Amino acid sequence: MLTVDQLRERARKTVGLGGPDGPPVPAAEVLPHLDSGDRNVRVAALRVLAFSDEPAAADGILRGLDDPVKRVREVAAKSSIRFLGDQRVIDRLRRAVEDDETGSCRPALEILGGVYHAPYGLMAVEPVAEAMAALAAIPAHRQQVLASLLRARALTDDVAAVLRDFVRDGSKEEAVAATRRLCGLRIERRELIDEDILRTAEPARGHLWYWIRAD
Repeated sequence: MLTVDQLRERARKTVGLGGPDGPPVPAAEVLPHLDSGDRNVRVAALRVLAFSDEPAAADGILRGLDDPVKRVREVAAKSSIRFLGDQRVIDRLRRAVEDDETGSCRPALEILGGVYHAPYGLMAVEPVAEAMAALAAIPAHRQQVLASLLRARALTDDVAAVLRDFVRDGSKEEAVAATRRLCGLRIERRELIDEDILRTAEPARGHLWYWIRAD
């Protein structure tokens, strides 16, 4: 088992676009730290588990999502991206959004929507369509779901089906926006758009978001 100092050093190295150097730390070396009474140690453990390739690491992420401390739940959600192949993780993230859990709700929705960019080198690249379809049925989250789908780079058949639901059942504004995404446009933040593309891009929301070609 890693010492607390080793764990903290390893967690520190996860911060950055490239993630930590070297192979992942075995989950068995990290999981016991989730029993620590120090929330900062639990946070460090989750950041290290975020880069694990082991199924056992998903158990740690799930524990973090159930942690009584807001900050720990937040980091657990942000550390869950590599485990979206585990239905338990998807279901737990969805519940975090449905229950509007403090700390984990926002990153959970961004991850399920395929638009999350972590501060420590992880990103969600494809929406989890089944979860987004279910969350779209909740009025409090409907606009956030659509906003995520309009930003998502990947337009899979399942995601397209959710967008068609917005076209069929949504307001006029929702239907128009969903149709534009289905027709090959997506929304992106201004600072992430090449200046040449920005010259002809159409504003989507104020001066921060623009419609650009999805490809």
